[in-house]
Amino acid sequence: MAPKMTKAASLSLAAVLASMSLLSACSSNSNSDAGNAASGGSSASAGSASSPAASGKQVTLKVEIFDRGNAPSPYTITDNYLSKYIQDNFGTPNNIKMEFVPVPRSEEIKKAERADGQRQRRA
Repeated sequence: MAPKMTKAASLSLAAVLASMSLLSACSSNSNSDAGNAASGGSSASAGSASSPAASGKQVTLKVEIFDRGNAPSPYTITDNYLSKYIQDNFGTPNNIKMEFVPVPRSEEIKKAERADGQRQRRA
């Protein structure tokens, strides 16, 4: 009977540890940021001073999207409700110009390799 109790205890312990890990990963760490800033350490808010919004320089962010050719008639794959929502709620507040690049599924790998080659030549 002791081996059954040991197995049950180890399973319960594993469940408790998994729950604690999940809860600690989801918790906020705002107090330690305030403590770091007060003690002269770096914090997440201190790092945002070098963001595009703080520097006043607009940055273009290109996002590859799959073009399936089935956009509803008044919209296009690059000009629709979601692309405007992303620009208004993410791009504009962070001084980022969102550019959506449509890529047919059949050409995904070719275009990604071509874009990667262009980035390596610039660097």
